[in-house]
Amino acid sequence: MKQNNFKLEKRLLIILGFVWFYFLGAIAYSLELTSIYNEHIKNRLPSVLSATTSPRTFSGNIASDFTGSDVIVITDGVDSTLVQDDGSSVSSGWDIAAVYLDYDVETDTLFAAYDCYFICGDADNDGDPSISSNSTYGGTDNADLGGTESFSLLFDTNVDGTYDVVVGTSGISDMTGWGAYAFTGTTALPAFGYGSALSSTSSYLFNPSSAVPDLFFRIDDFSQLPGFTHQIGDNFTFNVFGFAGSLEDGNIGEDYAPGQNSNVEITFPEVVSVGDYVWYDDNQDGVQDSGELPAENVTVELLDASGKLLKTDVTDASGNYLFEGLDAATYCVRFTLPSGYSFTASNVNSTTDLLDSDADQATGETMCINVPGGTQDLSFDAGLFAIVAAVSDAPEEVVEPEEEEELQLPATGFNITGLYATTALILMVVAIMVIKRNNQRMAVSGLANSRATRKRKQAPSKSKVSKTKPKTARARKAKKS
Repeated sequence: MKQNNFKLEKRLLIILGFVWFYFLGAIAYSLELTSIYNEHIKNRLPSVLSATTSPRTFSGNIASDFTGSDVIVITDGVDSTLVQDDGSSVSSGWDIAAVYLDYDVETDTLFAAYDCYFICGDADNDGDPSISSNSTYGGTDNADLGGTESFSLLFDTNVDGTYDVVVGTSGISDMTGWGAYAFTGTTALPAFGYGSALSSTSSYLFNPSSAVPDLFFRIDDFSQLPGFTHQIGDNFTFNVFGFAGSLEDGNIGEDYAPGQNSNVEITFPEVVSVGDYVWYDDNQDGVQDSGELPAENVTVELLDASGKLLKTDVTDASGNYLFEGLDAATYCVRFTLPSGYSFTASNVNSTTDLLDSDADQATGETMCINVPGGTQDLSFDAGLFAIVAAVSDAPEEVVEPEEEEELQLPATGFNITGLYATTALILMVVAIMVIKRNNQRMAVSGLANSRATRKRKQAPSKSKVSKTKPKTARARKAKKS
């Protein structure tokens, strides 16, 4: 009996092992499907960040890198020269032609560049500022703005006549010391007025060379420089002053832009914002009614008056989009229709332009509007409604989607998850039935054994019966004889 029970228990363990195996398999496959599906969805979602905040790149050509009406140019004449053996003069690597400034309000970054007549920092004009050499015109040209060489851009942030910040490399370090510092010196020798480093950082973009002769750099968190009190979007005013030179260049001399005892007051104009809403116009009346839902992931393009594409954005979960940090100018907006939708009627609200749709039903473009400086125009809206297919007796033409990415599941030929679940369920039922049947058998066997035991206890012993059995007459006679 014990042996039979052991065999039964062994079978049950094997069955339960199969159940556990299939259960784990079902979980693993479900996780695999979830991973595949999530990856599929992620690949189909638009990247809002990449669409709206692409990093600014520089080619090293000032003419193409600094364009637009908001670029500030501080020009300077030829005033740092090399005197040649024949008595004629040529420009040196210290001679600044102009300083370019371009402030990006969206990233709070000031991009700047020194436009030099020759290679910036090549004091002796030998064509290579990366090596040290003794100038034939007197003095030493140090490598990579080393020694006492310096390019320094000074800022009077609170316009009180005293410079507060210096950005560049000092007269006691090379290009590795480039950064933003509190200014503690004088305008005559700004290279030696570098105080403590500031939280606003600066980095140069190109080390001047024959390939990229000009000096490009950036100042991050520009509005956080000490002394600024303005709010981003307001008029932005400060004084600026540029320097290039060295104490080791002999007779070459330093250069100041615009001049040693002068500066330029810069005012970046107030910026504007354009936006802001796309919704599902269920009743197609062209008006934003209560209960109508916002449209998410709709692509929106900002255009100038000539139709040139300026920026791209995507509506968020609230149906909103916003183009910020724009110059005061004339702007239009173009909306891209999601598949299966059409634009609702446009410009139907004569009372306010903030509650109707502005997108042309055919092109998706709005009218161009002039946006004054320091303002927000949030009237560029669009309403959408679902297209209902017309009923026709003609067979519907099946149009295959263009390169629609299909969800690729593992090639199985049948539903593996269902197979796992069904098999596990069957094995569990079999195990339960076997256990139940075994319990019944054991109960019956136990009852039978119990009854037999009681019968044995109740039956008299044969030996005792023989002792008490009355003796027969034959037995008595035998005993007497």
